[in-house]
Amino acid sequence: MPNRMRSHALPPPWENATVYEQAGGIEDIGSRVKIRLKIGPLSQTWVAEHAACEPGRMFCDAMVSGPFHKWEHTHLFLPDGPDASWLEDRVEYEMPLGWLGRIFGGWYARRRLQRMFAWRHRVTAEAVGKNSRA
Repeated sequence: MPNRMRSHALPPPWENATVYEQAGGIEDIGSRVKIRLKIGPLSQTWVAEHAACEPGRMFCDAMVSGPFHKWEHTHLFLPDGPDASWLEDRVEYEMPLGWLGRIFGGWYARRRLQRMFAWRHRVTAEAVGKNSRA
């Protein structure tokens, strides 16, 4: 049986994030995941809800509560021939506190997100490579 990567295996090791509750899977619209985030001495709960799913093509989650004013994340799997595909993450987010949040936190959020998604894409590619050889 091939190895399967679980969604909670995707936070990078340098992120202090722990999935502590998960009900249902990505294909179960309305199912939720709760993640505890720590930045320094502060912690916050992020609740994400699975909002859409087309198996083998895409799934989408939206933040119900957490550190952003708005967060919608779509994971797309775009075919590239019979045995290949591209993974594309589309994230729409808004910083909290309006213009103040954009000025003081926008650069920080962009930098963290770019680093996190680069890591996640590398880990996903490695996992898919191992599974295709199994």
